[in-house]
Amino acid sequence: MSNLPFPSDHSLQELGRERYKDLLREAEQERLLRAQKPDAGRPVSHEIFRVAQALAAIVLGVFRS
Repeated sequence: MSNLPFPSDHSLQELGRERYKDLLREAEQERLLRAQKPDAGRPVSHEIFRVAQALAAIVLGVFRS
């Protein structure tokens, strides 16, 4: 076992928020790319899944506190 401290609920919430912001930025970049080239980028369902993951991280962080 490692001696690293378990992150606090607040830090987990902050990590979830940062991840959510990163995912939104990535989704916007991909959307702009597809606007230039409609066949480029990932399928929309993949973006929805990634945003749902980020929202789940935030919700779990809130309920843990």
